[in-house]
Amino acid sequence: MAYSKPLEFLIRAITVIINTICQLIEYCTQKKCFNLTEEKIEKLGKRIEETAKKHGDVYNWTDAMYMNMNCWAEDTALSPLGRFHIYNTAKEYVDNLENVANCIAAQPDILTVPLKRPIFITGHMRTGSTLLLNLLTCDPANFGPPLWQLRKPAPPVPGTPDRRLEQSKKDRCFMEALVPEIRKQHQVEATDSEECCVAMDRIFLSKWQPLVCQTMQPYATWYQNMPKEKARKMYEYFNREMQLLAYHQGNGHKRLVRKDSLHMLFTDSLLEIFPDACIVNTVRRPETITPSQASMFTTLSKIFYTEDQQDPHGIGKRSLEFIEKSNKTFINVRKSFDCEQNNNAPQRVFTDVMYDDLIKDPIKVVKNIYDFFNLEFTPEFEKNMKQYLISRPNNKHGKHIYSLQEYGLTQDSLNIAFKEYKEYFNIS
Repeated sequence: MAYSKPLEFLIRAITVIINTICQLIEYCTQKKCFNLTEEKIEKLGKRIEETAKKHGDVYNWTDAMYMNMNCWAEDTALSPLGRFHIYNTAKEYVDNLENVANCIAAQPDILTVPLKRPIFITGHMRTGSTLLLNLLTCDPANFGPPLWQLRKPAPPVPGTPDRRLEQSKKDRCFMEALVPEIRKQHQVEATDSEECCVAMDRIFLSKWQPLVCQTMQPYATWYQNMPKEKARKMYEYFNREMQLLAYHQGNGHKRLVRKDSLHMLFTDSLLEIFPDACIVNTVRRPETITPSQASMFTTLSKIFYTEDQQDPHGIGKRSLEFIEKSNKTFINVRKSFDCEQNNNAPQRVFTDVMYDDLIKDPIKVVKNIYDFFNLEFTPEFEKNMKQYLISRPNNKHGKHIYSLQEYGLTQDSLNIAFKEYKEYFNIS
């Protein structure tokens, strides 16, 4: 499903016109259109508080919501439609949080669904993690929730039609119409498995918003240094969503497969909730990780800012800070676990996958992962992967082109941020 090129052009043109009209109204009235007011934000907070009061503290994320939304509210560079999108997305987060809580309360046996020996891909963005995720979901023994379910994990009320897939397809088409470059940067369909941040955003713990928003440094600092008890609570909530999805798929017996770079910041907390997890770390040269990531988030920022308010250098700086913090935190955890793993620990936890190896021979890489974790690799799984690779050739929508200079990055800044990363993972 995709919009025609003329329709995509028309959508972008209408967006420019609406923003321009709103800015003219703002100039004449000295009042912002779609303003993120304290009253609007407080309404969201009260709804979250009510959900937590009714269903438990695991649903109480008011502190994260207020910090997140207040930072967006302070961003004077946001376009009128950017503010509109931010608030309506936040309302959708709260709607879905309520729906998840109500669904689990109505069917408490959801919380008994086992999520045994899950696989988590934890490498940085732009390291082949999406390819690896979709290959692993080709295994009939695995369960990788598709985007349309991740966006709205609670099914509709019995007796009403389930339009989640249809809506997710439409939303993806609309996004691609607004920012067509995203096809080259992050090729994902509504039926593909997607990152864990889709669930974390719902509780206002977002990795991408501090990189895109120009006034979210206080939130970014708090998020990247989140207290241990808060990080554990995040994974307790995440576990519930995954149990909910597995329950309604009838797949409680299957192995969960998930991926997100945010896990690099909170690996120790992840392992507290998923102690038998298999963690796969995708590794790539820093010269490609950072500008590629900055390029993708600059593309996303076009949804929230007009062209004259774009800040690619700021996104580059914030991306590098996030990556540097992730490197330090993840490697500290790895050092302790790798020491135990090398000393014949009863269960292996971490393995690494080099990006170049994954691109060169993806099926061999997956076989090696399964051998490492002593998982069964079947002929059906291999066949499914081959079919997937044929249907999704690399650079299907064109090559993603980027450079360090575009985002204010230098080789020296990368050398500092990635020094330990390169040493630990033997990157020359």
